[in-house]
Amino acid sequence: MVPMFGEQMLKAAMATQSDVLLLRHGLFPEALDPAACDVVLYLGGAPALITDMLLYHHPEDGFWLVPQRVGPHIAIEPDGLRVAEEQPYIAWQERSDSLCRAARLIAQCARPGRSF
Repeated sequence: MVPMFGEQMLKAAMATQSDVLLLRHGLFPEALDPAACDVVLYLGGAPALITDMLLYHHPEDGFWLVPQRVGPHIAIEPDGLRVAEEQPYIAWQERSDSLCRAARLIAQCARPGRSF
């Protein structure tokens, strides 16, 4: 669960001129930990590493990366990552439920023979 690949992510982003997302989770993320993400995205033409984002999923809004405390909210869209002006949730209970749902989905999809 510790961020370890920041330098490699920045190199990959610069080499490919693309955003890079690394998902980190424990053995049983839906029960113990939310799924954490590190992301490199281009802000103002330069790659920026943002660590310790949490994977969020809402059935209608899809997947997002939300900060653990304060920071940007990033929508994961079919054509890439988008920094949003507003957060995807209204109440903290909705945020908590959606973080748990995302971790559960990742755990299910990470099992052998499963996929998104």
